[in-house]
Amino acid sequence: MAVIYLIESNQDGNITYKIGKTGRHVKNRLEELATGNAGKLSIVGEYQTDIPDELEISVQTAFSHCRLEGEWFS
Repeated sequence: MAVIYLIESNQDGNITYKIGKTGRHVKNRLEELATGNAGKLSIVGEYQTDIPDELEISVQTAFSHCRLEGEWFS
């Protein structure tokens, strides 16, 4: 079982979102991301799934028009 997550980054009012997956607690992933991110990070949502690869691709594709870079979206 894995988790698809949505994490928000707020850097001086510039808000972006990361859509990703992890096999661990999302809070641990948040802490890892905070190391290289100047914004304030918060978990917006998480969804447990048995098909993390497929679901992550589906969600990222649905929001591809908002993609900034990698797994980060506006």
